[in-house]
Amino acid sequence: METSEARSEERYRVQHRLEASFGANEVVLVDLGEHGAQLQHPVPIKLGAIARLSFALPQSSQQVRVQGTIVWSRLSTKPDAAGKRHYYSGVRLEDPEEAMKGVIAHLTQLNVLRPDTLSLEKKQKSLAEKERARQHLGFKLVGQKPRIPD
Repeated sequence: METSEARSEERYRVQHRLEASFGANEVVLVDLGEHGAQLQHPVPIKLGAIARLSFALPQSSQQVRVQGTIVWSRLSTKPDAAGKRHYYSGVRLEDPEEAMKGVIAHLTQLNVLRPDTLSLEKKQKSLAEKERARQHLGFKLVGQKPRIPD
């Protein structure tokens, strides 16, 4: 099964908890790119919601603030260690000044971010598992048709 990467730019996984806010919602950054991010949050955020993503740069007095739009959202299928299920959302970032390049460089230098090299591999594995499950859903009766008693 052939799978291609839909992202047009490199994505970086957050290695240490990086708390942020998206409008009035408290979120945690999962991954980050120059024009997108994945957020984890305890309550749903409406698709199409437009708000400011804000977070403090570690070891700096700078605050990152960039406008974003929620483009997808889902509830996790597995609970965390505390038994809670979180929402995950993708946000498209509007960064006309391209400030995120510097933010990503700073966070990578501090080992807060690491390039995400496994996302395509995980996507291929997930699609293969879904295909196997789809093929094994049905069942066949082989031999005689069942008789209905008189």
